[in-house]
Amino acid sequence: MRKLTTSVFYAILFLSSMLAQSSLAQVFVNGGELDVAGVFGVGSNTSYFVIDFGGNPDSATGPGDTYAFAYQFDDPTKADEALLALIAESALTSAPIEAAFSDFGGGPDGPEDPNLFVDSFTFGEDTDTPDFCVDSRFFELFTTNLVNGSVIFDEPEGVGISSITLIGGEFLGFRANVSTYPDPSGSIPPSLPIVNDGVGDFDGNGVVDCDDLDGYIGNLGASVAGISGGLASLDIDLDGTLSLDDAEEAITSLVVTDNGVRGTFIGDFNCDGDVDVLNDAFALVGSLGGPATSYSQGDANFDGVVDVLNDAFALVGNLGNTNTPN
Repeated sequence: MRKLTTSVFYAILFLSSMLAQSSLAQVFVNGGELDVAGVFGVGSNTSYFVIDFGGNPDSATGPGDTYAFAYQFDDPTKADEALLALIAESALTSAPIEAAFSDFGGGPDGPEDPNLFVDSFTFGEDTDTPDFCVDSRFFELFTTNLVNGSVIFDEPEGVGISSITLIGGEFLGFRANVSTYPDPSGSIPPSLPIVNDGVGDFDGNGVVDCDDLDGYIGNLGASVAGISGGLASLDIDLDGTLSLDDAEEAITSLVVTDNGVRGTFIGDFNCDGDVDVLNDAFALVGSLGGPATSYSQGDANFDGVVDVLNDAFALVGNLGNTNTPN
């Protein structure tokens, strides 16, 4: 078994990526926005690493926090190489991630291939160095993908980080737990750092649905800076003003449709997950030319009027689209 620490290793290789730091769009998950502590790498695909320090019983300040980090890349990338690159790149910032690994060798590509397991993580004031021989704890790896706006971690049996190839969209989580072998049900998955909880939930009933979208009608351009709840929950991009961009983001990323999927298409006026003639087009035609107080009447641009140029064209552009559950 070889001990591997991340310091200078990989730092020079990824120094150039710091000069081309990519931005990251908002990530809506589990009813809120993912609080991303750092974005590293460069590329069109993004995967996420989540480190949960909540399993440390010896922390002087109580259970630690959870942090999410984004790693961007183009071609399929081994997860261990991505994590090492992310850590090395963070060393060049004011908020480095520190880690130590054990390399058991015999990875998926042969006996000389790395087979890494996490020994410790440190970020900011949080640190965890479990010692199985002392406290029966070790860092467990959990994996999942963003599915229908939700992340539910699962512990893959017999799979280490060196055996995973990232293609984009994956969430890999780490939490040091007390071993419950052979019963995996006792493992505690990482929590997710969520901010802006309740985003899009205008009526405060705990779910973002078609009724919440009605709050945009008559309120586009309204200032919501300095307030909370109600109209402020509709400010998706948090710029302090309600806009059509906010409304469209709520439709495409946040609304939970009748089939349980989060996010649908503009023109799905009954929020059932598809844009069709029988329900959506008929709703628009029935209100055409008149005032609207609800998105369900066919007011796709939330201006309080149902017309052809804005609303009917929006529906036709998405006609036949469906948010089929994954």
